[in-house]
This record gives sequence, C-alpha cells and structure tokens, in this order.
Amino acid sequence: MKNINKMRKSILLILLIAFTFSCQNNSERNKATEYLQNVVELTNKTEKLPRKVDEYTIAEKVTYDSDNSIITYSYILTDITPDIENKNEVINSLKAIEINQIKRAKENQGNDKAYKLLKVIINNVYKDSKGNEFYTFKIKPEQYLR
Repeated sequence: MKNINKMRKSILLILLIAFTFSCQNNSERNKATEYLQNVVELTNKTEKLPRKVDEYTIAEKVTYDSDNSIITYSYILTDITPDIENKNEVINSLKAIEINQIKRAKENQGNDKAYKLLKVIINNVYKDSKGNEFYTFKIKPEQYLR
C-alpha cells in the first residue's frame, strides 16, 4: 500500500511539473505569437502598405497565420500579365530574389527567439497585375535559423 501511495505521489508530482512546464511554454508561445502579430501590424503601417517599391513592384501586405505559423509577404508585379511571353526570364529573376531573401532571413530572423520558438515559415507571394499568383516561395525555418 505504501508503494502505491509513493507511486501516486510521484505520478502527481510528474504531472504537476509537466503542467507547469506546459503553461510556461504556452505563455511563451502566446507572447511570440503576439510579437509576430505586432511585427505584421507595424510593417503594414510603417511601410504604408500597399506601396510601390520600384518601377515594377508593389509591396501589397504582410499577414501572419498563427495557426500554421506562416508570415506572408505579398507583392504585385505591375508589368506582369497572365499571358506574359518572357515568363521564364521573370521567374529566373524571382529565383535570384529568393536566394537573396533567404540570406536576408538568416541575417534578420536567424536569431529571433519568436521565429525560433514558433518555427515560422516565411512565405513570399508574387502576383501578376491581375492579382493572380505568379510565383511563390517559402523559406523554411531550417533554411534561416541559426
């Protein structure tokens, strides 16, 4: 009987520790999620999105999907139409941008605690002038986290 009581106490202690750790972890996750939502809101406001970034590109908006831990940067390519003839050339240019964005993610988010904790996927969506998705790429946590 004493062994059963000791075992029950041990199990209760383990459950209490697990519950405490879970609450702390949830609290950290909630703070990280709130941080990312603030990043999105501030980026949209301070960058005055949508806004023209160059002759051919409009930075449309930034969103954060907390359920899937995906931050999305949306762009509109103003000179790209659905029936573009030099599609491969444009895609090759966007692939070069993709490589640069991975490098920038390593520099900017590589050590960010919230991005690490939530394992955020950085999604980049380029749309044609009609709003149709033209090119997209995702930067996965293992590509940018240090």
